[in-house]
Amino acid sequence: MNQAARNLNQNDHVILPKRKEHQATPKVPNKRKITRGEKCLWTIGAVIIFALAITIVSNQAKLYNSSRAASDLQDKLDHQSKINNQLKEQVNQLSSPQRIMTYAKDKLGLKLNINNVKVLP
Repeated sequence: MNQAARNLNQNDHVILPKRKEHQATPKVPNKRKITRGEKCLWTIGAVIIFALAITIVSNQAKLYNSSRAASDLQDKLDHQSKINNQLKEQVNQLSSPQRIMTYAKDKLGLKLNINNVKVLP
């Protein structure tokens, strides 16, 4: 063996640069086709999700309307309570004994006779 061959055997671990070879273009895999069953399942799933969304929205609308109606009734109740309290105060003022005595003397011309007064038990 000559010297060059011996050096080549000793330097086997040396990596020689690779030659550029003509690279083939990678094959594009065929797109997977969607089967009829998958289409049916996706359609059924979409319909179910749509139905649930409609149900949730309609329930929220009903809840809002009920809450609004309850609030309106509460406002009416508060207003009517104020009117009732005002009327009770007016009744108390009109039924006071001093007012009745004044009305009897001035309008009706009556006089208070203590001897004629009878107290019921």
